[in-house]
Amino acid sequence: MVAPIVDGLAQLIATFDPEFQPRLKQRVLLAGGGSQIKGLDFAIEAEMRQRLGEGRVVRVEEPLYAGAAGALKLAEEMPDEFWEKLK
Repeated sequence: MVAPIVDGLAQLIATFDPEFQPRLKQRVLLAGGGSQIKGLDFAIEAEMRQRLGEGRVVRVEEPLYAGAAGALKLAEEMPDEFWEKLK
């Protein structure tokens, strides 16, 4: 389970400017139902360190609702012209 997660992280991080990649590796947020698996954050960190040289995983406070809360925050800040395109 951990290897495919780190594979995805590595692919995603590689799409960013190399200057920002170390910062991205130090702030991986773990949310959702899978974040409830005890020790998953530490296992991902260990695999990241081994394969990517570094890594830090932080579990969010409200793992089941963090995604929805983030989407709501984005929606609240979205300019009106974007909402017009949805009509």
